[in-house]
Parts: sequence; structure tokens; C-alpha cells
Amino acid sequence: MLGLGLRRRLRLLSIRSRAALRERQRAVVLGRYARREQPLLEAARAAAKPPSADPLVTVTIATWNRAPILATRTIPALLRQTHANFEAIIVGDCCSDDSAAVVASFGDPRLRFINLPERGRYPDDPFKRHCVAGSVPMMHARSLAGGEWIAHLDDDEEWVPEHLELLLRRAMQTDAELVWGRARYETAPGEWLTQGNADMQAWDIPHSTVMMRSYLRLFQESMTSWRLALGADHHRFRRMALCGVRTAFVDEVITIGALRPGTTANWSKAEDIQ
Repeated sequence: MLGLGLRRRLRLLSIRSRAALRERQRAVVLGRYARREQPLLEAARAAAKPPSADPLVTVTIATWNRAPILATRTIPALLRQTHANFEAIIVGDCCSDDSAAVVASFGDPRLRFINLPERGRYPDDPFKRHCVAGSVPMMHARSLAGGEWIAHLDDDEEWVPEHLELLLRRAMQTDAELVWGRARYETAPGEWLTQGNADMQAWDIPHSTVMMRSYLRLFQESMTSWRLALGADHHRFRRMALCGVRTAFVDEVITIGALRPGTTANWSKAEDIQ
């Protein structure tokens, strides 16, 4: 019989082998995307104007039947931004609640709500669904963006008041096309985790901390990113890295993701996963 120590070493070796195989698969698939997207990026850069000193930022929010959280958490935090030159495009994934009325109730002309007539088609498996859910309204929101920059905000998270200001300042200082920071997430009641790493290759990029030049919308979500065990956002970020997108990092917590009411876990383990 194999000893306990040997069994553990063999199990660890198997896990590492599978991880290495997965990374090789990712490199092949993502490399194919990047070869198509590289010339598109070069053309977009050539056509882009230098960023202005007080740029319009388009904030994109994809949502599905979370009107109470939009009303009490997400939109109020957005309206507290110290950088006030923004437009918010909030796209419902065929919402059936009163999200439209909630957005209108703020009476702010910077807020725009569009409800898609049909919901995106996402996998039933919770992990796969978490990887790609909301991608359809996200892409629609970006397609309508009129700003020089696009910043994403999940519909159940909130920004600190200086969020946009800090990201813009860092981007201007470094000539970055893509900039992000740190986020704090409540993973269980009263338990918090901080995420966000300056090293892009660590792939620790919280989506609601990201701001990018608007021409980077050419990098669209893959609706099958789960095949590589990647969220659609990180599928995009890895392709951007392969294409040489210029990046920068804000070493501060700029996004907060508390648990949604009635839940005791986050992300794919949340009880109300959509």
C-alpha cells in the first residue's frame, strides 16, 4: 500500500499537471483570439484622440431584477462620485421588476436605462453560469458608450466616492489604456476578502474596479469562456494582455462588494445566483 505522504504527493502532482495542461489550453485558444484582435487594436489606437483633461466616462451596469439594490446601494454610490462628468448606461437583461422606475426615480439625466426584450442564454450549471451571466447586457451597454473611458460597475456593488477620480488620475500619469484597483468582498457574513494585484499576470483584476479606453470595447465577451474555467471578464483581460494593452494599478480599495440581502455566500455559491 502507498503511504499517506506518498499519496498526498501524487495527488498534488496530479493537480499541478492538470493546472499546467489547462494553462496550455488557454494559451492556444486565447492566442487565436489575440491574433485577430491585435490589428483591430492597432487601428483603434491610430484613430483615437488623446484623452482630455476632464473626460466623459461611461459607466456600464448590467442588471437583472435587482431594483432594491440598485436603489439603495449601486446608484447612490455612483451619484456620490467626485468625478461628476459621467453617463451611466444601465442595461436590463430582460428585467421583469421595477428597475426602470427605480432608475427614473433619481431624476438624474446622466442615468439611462434600457431593458433588453429577451434575456441572454446562459448555462444552467452554477459555475458556468457565473462565468458568463450578464455578458449580453454588458456588451450592449458598451456598444452605446459615448465616453472616452468606460468603467464597469456590477449591479450589486458600490464604489468609493473617489473611484473614478483615482482611476483617471492614474491613467493620465501612466498613459494607460486599462487601469484597475483593489476591491473588498464580503465572502460570508462579517468575513471580508481584499482582491486586486498590480501584476496583470496574476489575473487578480476585480471587474468593478476596471476602467478602460472606450476603444477597448473591441475585446468582446466569449460566451463559452467557462470551457477554459475563466469568467468572461478575465477571458477578455488575458486577451488584452496578449495584445499589449498598456495597464496601470491604483493601490487602494475603490470598490466594495457586500453580500446581497438574504445571502450567506458570494459569486457562484450565492443562494440567489441568477
